[in-house]
Amino acid sequence: MFWWNILIWLGLWNFLPVLAQDFKPKVSFHSDVDTHGRLSILGFDDSRVVLKLLRGVELYRSEDNGVTWDSVGLPLSSDNKPQEWNHLVLDRIYKADVAYLSGENGVLATGDKGKSWKQLTFLDADNHKIDFSDYSNVGDENRKPIINVEIESHPTNKNARIINIYELGKLDGKFTLRQISFYSKDGNNFKLASSGSKSNDDSNPLNMFCSFVQKSSKSKLYKLKDKVICQESTVLSPFGDVSSKLYITDVNFKSLSPFAEQLQDLSPASTFISDNHLFILTLSDRFNENSAANLWRLEDDSTDKFEQISLGTQIRKSLMDVNEIDGRAIITIYHRERNKDGDNNDDEDKSPFEDIFSGSIEALISDSYGKNFRHLSFDEQKASSLTLSTSIFVKKTMFATWTNTMRDFGFFDFRSKVSFDLGNTWSKLKVSDPEGKWNYNCDINSDSNDCGFQMFIVYGGGVEGDSDIFSPGIIAAIGDVYEENPSGDFLKMGTFISRDDGSTWEKVLDFPSRVVMGDYGNIILAVPFDPESDKDPQSEFYFSLDQGKTFQEYQLDKSFYPTELLPSALDGSGNSFMLVGTIMSEDYQNLESVSYVVDFSDAFKGASCKTSDMEDWYYSNGQCVDGTILKFRRRKQDAQCLIKTTYKDLTFEEELCGCSELDYECADDFSIDSAGKCVPDFSKASLMEKCESKKSIQLEPKKISKTTKCKRPQNIIKEEISCAAVPAPSNVKVTENKFSSIFKSYQYFDTFVRESILFRTDKSEAYVSHDGGQNIKQIQTGGEDILEINFNPFFNSSAYLFGKNKNLFATHDYGLSFKVTELPAGRQLGFPLSFHAKDIQTFIYYGGESCESFFDPNCHAVAYITRDGGASFEKLLEGASNCEFLESAVESPRVENGIVCMVKDKSTGARSYVSSTDYFKTQTVLYSDILGFMSTGGYIVVAVSHGERQLRAYLTIDGVEYSEAVLPADLDSYEQKAFTVLGSQEGAIFMHMTTNLDKNEEFGALLKSNTEGTSFVILERAVNRNSFGFVDFEKIQGLEGIILINTVANAKEIVESKDKTSQKKLKTKITFNDGADWTYIKPPSVDSEGKKYNCNPKNLEKCSLNLHGFTERKDVRDTYSSGSAIGYMFALGNVGEYLTPVSEASTFMTNDGGISWSEVKKGSYQWEYGDHGSVLVLVKDNEPTDTVSYSINGGKTWKDYQFASEKINVYDLVTVPRDSAMRFLVIGSSVNVRGEETRTYTLDFVDMFSRQCQYSKDDLKDFEYISLSHPNTKECLFGHKAKYLRKKSDDCYVGMAPLEDKFRIFANCSCTRNDYECDYNFMRVSDGTCKLIDGLKPADPKDICSKDNSLIEYFEPTGYRKIALSTCNGGLMLANSDSPHPCPGKEKEFKEKYKVNHTSFLAIWIFAVLIFTGMLSFIYYRGIKRNGGFARFGEIRLGDDDLIEENNTDRAVNTVLRNGVFLFSNVYTGLQYFGHQVGNFFKRGLSRFGNTTGPSYQSLLHDQFLDDADDLLVGHDEDADDLASFIENEGNFEIGNDEEVDLSSDTPTHAPYSDNPEEANPHEST
Repeated sequence: MFWWNILIWLGLWNFLPVLAQDFKPKVSFHSDVDTHGRLSILGFDDSRVVLKLLRGVELYRSEDNGVTWDSVGLPLSSDNKPQEWNHLVLDRIYKADVAYLSGENGVLATGDKGKSWKQLTFLDADNHKIDFSDYSNVGDENRKPIINVEIESHPTNKNARIINIYELGKLDGKFTLRQISFYSKDGNNFKLASSGSKSNDDSNPLNMFCSFVQKSSKSKLYKLKDKVICQESTVLSPFGDVSSKLYITDVNFKSLSPFAEQLQDLSPASTFISDNHLFILTLSDRFNENSAANLWRLEDDSTDKFEQISLGTQIRKSLMDVNEIDGRAIITIYHRERNKDGDNNDDEDKSPFEDIFSGSIEALISDSYGKNFRHLSFDEQKASSLTLSTSIFVKKTMFATWTNTMRDFGFFDFRSKVSFDLGNTWSKLKVSDPEGKWNYNCDINSDSNDCGFQMFIVYGGGVEGDSDIFSPGIIAAIGDVYEENPSGDFLKMGTFISRDDGSTWEKVLDFPSRVVMGDYGNIILAVPFDPESDKDPQSEFYFSLDQGKTFQEYQLDKSFYPTELLPSALDGSGNSFMLVGTIMSEDYQNLESVSYVVDFSDAFKGASCKTSDMEDWYYSNGQCVDGTILKFRRRKQDAQCLIKTTYKDLTFEEELCGCSELDYECADDFSIDSAGKCVPDFSKASLMEKCESKKSIQLEPKKISKTTKCKRPQNIIKEEISCAAVPAPSNVKVTENKFSSIFKSYQYFDTFVRESILFRTDKSEAYVSHDGGQNIKQIQTGGEDILEINFNPFFNSSAYLFGKNKNLFATHDYGLSFKVTELPAGRQLGFPLSFHAKDIQTFIYYGGESCESFFDPNCHAVAYITRDGGASFEKLLEGASNCEFLESAVESPRVENGIVCMVKDKSTGARSYVSSTDYFKTQTVLYSDILGFMSTGGYIVVAVSHGERQLRAYLTIDGVEYSEAVLPADLDSYEQKAFTVLGSQEGAIFMHMTTNLDKNEEFGALLKSNTEGTSFVILERAVNRNSFGFVDFEKIQGLEGIILINTVANAKEIVESKDKTSQKKLKTKITFNDGADWTYIKPPSVDSEGKKYNCNPKNLEKCSLNLHGFTERKDVRDTYSSGSAIGYMFALGNVGEYLTPVSEASTFMTNDGGISWSEVKKGSYQWEYGDHGSVLVLVKDNEPTDTVSYSINGGKTWKDYQFASEKINVYDLVTVPRDSAMRFLVIGSSVNVRGEETRTYTLDFVDMFSRQCQYSKDDLKDFEYISLSHPNTKECLFGHKAKYLRKKSDDCYVGMAPLEDKFRIFANCSCTRNDYECDYNFMRVSDGTCKLIDGLKPADPKDICSKDNSLIEYFEPTGYRKIALSTCNGGLMLANSDSPHPCPGKEKEFKEKYKVNHTSFLAIWIFAVLIFTGMLSFIYYRGIKRNGGFARFGEIRLGDDDLIEENNTDRAVNTVLRNGVFLFSNVYTGLQYFGHQVGNFFKRGLSRFGNTTGPSYQSLLHDQFLDDADDLLVGHDEDADDLASFIENEGNFEIGNDEEVDLSSDTPTHAPYSDNPEEANPHEST
């Protein structure tokens, strides 16, 4: 017994060292100095060979995993110097022996694990060798240094390779990245891939990128396995065309043929190829790289046929990536972009981290067929960045890590979840701490909270990023544990291990580390990022031999930052590792690179695992996944051995199971709903086709997954589908959404880039859509009600949502993401924010203090300013309820940091207008009693109380100098109780001054200012307004000088009516020259049914087109016109003497700017413009409907389309503000048993056109220039001939074609009467001239001198001033008189300008006299005297040839002499005629006093002779008559019209009008 015990103890003694020994791995050290951080390490697959590139020049090779190194010789340059290389990379397919070195000198390749290297040869299209090293200096435009090289090998043909090179060059003075592609059939000689095509500009090169279709030996794209797809595009398109051309060829590149021809006209942009799928992304607009895009998938068993894929969200070019997991495509859409649109300025002060981590990301996953996609909804909040980690071995597991914000460098706020069923369900990453070693700030054991492991970096387990390393179920990661409040510090994170494929996690190290695994997870090596993590300055590493259960520390003798940690076997089967680090000197100049080789081959005394050391590990706890149960053999955690099957891939066993619901997916004609049920998708074209001409069909709602291996398929019961619910096939796509709440407000972001729109409901919810309403999602506000939404008018990607709990939700990326800030304490008053035009971070918020009740006398407004986007607020000014930054209000402010505010005194209630330049540390009161102020078109207008019940307006254009708006003096008889500023366009302010304020009888005078905005004239005296101050006034967008107004025809009757029962009779007038002339609108000849109207259209006074105006609109955004659809207008109205109620209205349209109109529909309709007028849409207003009418040929023909299965009440028809999109949103409601339900329908007309219009500056192609000026202007309007660019082809759409020349002035014209309007205190009378108003005086002409100190002279007023829009030159000059006067104080400059130099004048005069005398003398001696003197003078006759002519001089003198005689003869005859006329005058006068009863024969004959002479010699001089009229009228300066006006003609005219009702034109009413 004793000996037996001894033997047992001896056995244990031999075994104890294996259990308890302090094992130390073998560590080898190597150092490289002066590397400057330039060190690259590469290991070959299934090999101990490692390569090392130092300083880009020296290459070393190791055959023992990096313990010893040998230098490798590389090819030298042409001048026998070492070449520099930037990248050392392994071939993606042939990892065992092929690697590349690339740089600006080209590419080197090895096929023997780095023993020998060969320089690859590159040839251009003409087989000329390309020398990449032959570059000049960086500034040379021809320099194209290689930035990056992508090398691709064919998986089954090792010699077939493609190299795509990215070059940096200069084009048009800008550095530009260009792609070029080369192909090789032998792996060594590469030729440029070229289609032979050229860009529109020969100087503009083309991009070319080629790629093999077969990406690996597992590729299922069998029919294209030997094919190559190339994508060609222009580097810099001069016309902004960003689309591409696609080509296909074989691996030998025999020829490039067009690929995906059905998509070539749809602007291909990107191609995505994976093992199972080939996707092509096409742009909806070839001129806008950010336009909405469509995704197309290559159909199964096809080589060139594509089907469109619906994603349920909007995708954008260059913001999308496609990957594949388990045969399913994962699409990640990066909604991340800076705040710019072409309309905004970039925010230069914006933090780069805020830019990188702003925006949001969406992820979608397809079914196994790649056709139906669903969102990966791992969290309700939007993610600003997202990492999806998946395993290449166990593909059902997905880890999602996302961030909502990154406030600063080093601060991280991220969340993580895990899915074991490909994203169908997500759960938190559970944390296990069985020994209670760690302290966490949340309860890790509760299942009801979100306290879990938040993963930042993941290692091992075959997870993406470490994809080739497989350790069954064993995963390492860096992260933290929290629920709400992260530490935010990377160095405070920990290192975690999971042994159950991510279900539970345990912290193993209290600091972040680089982690690598070997021996299939049985060896784990971790290196801290921070050498001082263990409180000493030297670096160390930690290792575990029990799958992360325990770790031991190995101390190193140097301090470095670990840059790489590499396994000896890329598949994770090896047992040695290389650690590479960088040591930086104190001056940060010299860098040393160190490497350690850590060898664990002697662990457990070199013991290899036996069968008893292994265990079965089942994936997903043995559940059936894709029809199989997966089982792996792995080492037991505490086994004292290593598997040691180096370079052998670990395999798994499969056990098939019966088919279940999990093995089925929704069929093609179905989609999954929120409850997880497959329901018919009526938007799919395939379902529409199957339902054609049928009442119902039966379809299986599910199909078996393409990737499942399950046995015994289920019997799927067919579902009957009623075809009545399936819309008929149409090119109009409809998307319906339903809401239980009512939309209270909605507004698009004003941009071409996106179709983003925000909604607010009556339940204070906020929604957003980025695709014109197709997909509408609720904005997550944490349950907080949204009270109001403000848009930033200066930065059109920004909006602000006011929360009930005083939170402000701000977006700067069109609603893709929101940043929450807290508003200042106090009550929200609902006042809109005041924005700074040049700084997106600066705005003013208005809150209420002491406002427990609005009736509290101490309640007052306070203005707060933020200059950091709302992160902090400072009190700006007490009592301020409206402020403006001068940089936002006027174009050229004279002061910096200027702010003006309206301030209300708490005690008196009086409002004052104050300004400051130091954020109201000091302030100046400009006006002490104001009604309010506003800014418009570069002016600030302040309404100041005047007297008891009157107002005065003061204006400024620089924020410093204010001038009173001088109104016409004849309006002094009216009390200025109210005026409405109608806006400022083209250098003038339009204003409406109310002259009658009686309820329901309001009207007033329409006024227009001069350029300075200080002097106003009357355009019309009785323009309609309503009780809210809105005026029937609208300028037509995009066209010069066209305005529509409604006038009160019976204004005099209303004023004189005593019982106030008169109803306003409205008539519509139009002007084509900015208000100088007005006319009634000529009606169409027939209505929409071809019937004539019941009035005579030749008499416009009794029969004109009258339109409902601004005062009757439900939405003030619904304008007649659109700035993008030039010349088009819609309006509701009637033909007749006066405007009738809207219930009797029809819908009218014009396409020539209002010159001619046509009735398009009986009844009232809402309208919208799309694609610059390519699509016109109408929908019935004020009654239920299910149909829209549309036109795609400019209104020539109309078609009806039923968009809903039942009639709804339409609230609004909307689209983007710039009317550039082809999606329209119908917002309406229906009533059901649950009450009123909001419904939205997005109508997409993009498929209505077969192509996008072609355009270039040199060739208009699908466009033409048209004139939209009024016929009577003879194409001259405002002093020039202008034409507008408009689409002429009906089969194409415009999109964002760069129509920068859409308005072109072809020539300036001479000035005519139409280029002038009446000056201050002058009015237009019936003959069209401007007459001084009786009893008034012209404005003091010297006033102009005080307003502009640079002037030295002024002119007496003529009664006319030039229209601000006019660019005419010469011609009729009416604005200035012929007598200038010096400005006060500028007499000296005036005399200097007009002074005459007497000496010079005398010299010139003497010289002229001498020349003239000399010429006369020469002619006398050579001509007259030589030919007989004056004696023959009377004998000379024109045409005689008896004068002496011996040479050319004689002939020239005689010619002058003949002409002189002819002139003298005519002058003499004229004098005789004048004498006769005088004589006849006296004779006729005397005859009146005589007694003769009849004329004498002498006088009769004499008069007849002279009358004939009068007819022959004098003629009729109209200019003389006009001049006489001008002189006789003296101060009235009456000038006749250039043309006669015929109001009875069929053509509308610019009829003259009178500003004086007493002298009004009988054909017009004021």
